[in-house]
This record gives sequence, C-alpha cells and structure tokens, in this order.
Amino acid sequence: MGNPRERRTCVRFEVPDAMAQFRRKGFLEWRASFSEELPVVNISKGGLAFVCPSKMRKGKKMLVRLIVPQETSVDILGEVRWQSQSEFFPRYLTGIQFAPYGKKRGGNAVDVLRFLEKLEDRYYNQPFGIPVAPLFAETKPASAPDLNSIF
Repeated sequence: MGNPRERRTCVRFEVPDAMAQFRRKGFLEWRASFSEELPVVNISKGGLAFVCPSKMRKGKKMLVRLIVPQETSVDILGEVRWQSQSEFFPRYLTGIQFAPYGKKRGGNAVDVLRFLEKLEDRYYNQPFGIPVAPLFAETKPASAPDLNSIF
C-alpha cells in the first residue's frame, strides 16, 4: 500500500540537466526579470521541484520557465506548495504546483501539457538521473540522451 499522505496523481521523473527560472507574481514582481537558472530535481505534469536560494511563501503565484537542454523552454504558471531547507546550506528544495491546463484565464495552455507528456514519455523510468545538488540527494551518474529524437 502506498503512502497515505501522498496526494500526487502524476508520476515524477528526472530530466538530465533541466533548469528552472522563476518570476514571482506580485505588485512589482510580475514585471521583474526571471531569476537565475536553478537545478530541477524532478518534474511531473502537475508540478516540479527545484533548488532555490530564497524562502518563498506557500501559495505564492509565479511563472516558472522550464529549460530542457536542446529543447525550447516553456513558461508555466504555478504556485509554491512547499519548501524544505537544507540543514547544511542556505538553499531550499521548493515544490511548485502547476495551474490547470485549458483555455480558462489564469491557466496553462494545453500545449504546455503536451510538452510535459512528451517529456514524461521520454524520461519516466529511465536508467539515468541528474546530478542534483548533493545537499538534497546523492548524485546519480548522468548520461546525455539524444534529445533530438524525442520530439
């Protein structure tokens, strides 16, 4: 039986060398530029986790730019669902839940969902991992797949 506290309905997967940038939604923040590129720990159709240098309030709306090597980056609306601070470094593992997909205002385009589905098809249950900051997990060896054959 699975973890009764687990509420995720989408499978999580790792994309080697994927990065994220974010831009918070707020009075002046929405017009600000994107953050530096930050390492992505895992992705699903419902959200992603990445390493962030700053603390964020749960529920904070943001625009996340997902950067996948050799692919077009995609901007996704979402909000902070949780953060966990490292015991040894001033970094936070940050979980983002994506806004719903569809034509409704404040949601994500269906094309974003299709992009994430293609990533899931390619990377779910693959034998390689990404070299994520050792402050959160052991580093797994990475291999470089031919991403041109994905799409």
